[in-house]
Amino acid sequence: MLAEPNQPPAVQDAVERALTKRPSLKGFALTAESNRKAASAAKGNYWPTLSVNGFWDRRTRDDMVLLFKAPGRDAQAGVTLDLNWNIFAGLSQRRTCARQRSR
Repeated sequence: MLAEPNQPPAVQDAVERALTKRPSLKGFALTAESNRKAASAAKGNYWPTLSVNGFWDRRTRDDMVLLFKAPGRDAQAGVTLDLNWNIFAGLSQRRTCARQRSR
């Protein structure tokens, strides 16, 4: 009288079929991944930034051929090391992290 119902497909096959037939599901998954990465990036603003800059400057009125012959002549060199840490940002960083986690 009544035919037996078909067996459901395997879970992996069902997921693959759903992703190919409904691209919005893949879009939702990508949006969730993007939100997780944004929350992680927001937490990174708690850490300090460190930058190193170097320079070498040569001032000479001599011929251009002499520019590199004696590098110490009429030259200045320097290195700067900058550490920047925003200790208090008016609690805006905490709010930004909470907003990113809630997405």
